[in-house]
Amino acid sequence: MSHRQAAALLVNLSWMEERLTSHVHLTVSDYVEIPGFLILKSFAGKHVLKKSQVHMLSYESSKRDLNLPPEVQVHPCGQDPLGWINGNNQEKPSLLKDLENIGKQEEEIVVIVDSLLHLLHNTDLCRDINKIINQQGPVKVKQLICLLHEDSLTTEVKSAARSLLSMFRTHVDMVENDKISIVHKKNSGKILSEVSINI
Repeated sequence: MSHRQAAALLVNLSWMEERLTSHVHLTVSDYVEIPGFLILKSFAGKHVLKKSQVHMLSYESSKRDLNLPPEVQVHPCGQDPLGWINGNNQEKPSLLKDLENIGKQEEEIVVIVDSLLHLLHNTDLCRDINKIINQQGPVKVKQLICLLHEDSLTTEVKSAARSLLSMFRTHVDMVENDKISIVHKKNSGKILSEVSINI
């Protein structure tokens, strides 16, 4: 997705901006040809404008690669998440432990996760997400926004990814280079609305 398309996307999302940048937790699925990081960056920018504290847990990119607004606090998490470089002696990545490392916050924060791919190898991820969504984690989270690389999912984590996606009420899917799909669901999983947007 180009910066022009990302800008057009934000214009097209303006009618639901308040819903997507409030207390709605959401996932963004992307693919190699259609990266979703610009959407994460756009949400970060919107929250910065609203004076929210924004923290990005980065499991993939170094801080210099991200080009985010300076107010966004980036926390590098797991430069070797699967233990390929340093051996398998280290603990698997843990979203709750990484949130704990942010430290106590006086107000609710926005947490952006880039990306869930390596975290899916942690069998406690669904439990951790559930705690965060229900405000039982180490910090109070106003909005949790997670990126998921759909085309990088291995067979062993696809079922975990499906379970995880079912926990989020809003899902943004990068369908094609010029179109995205936004799905809103009830807690029961019933789809309330599904919108396709040309960008």
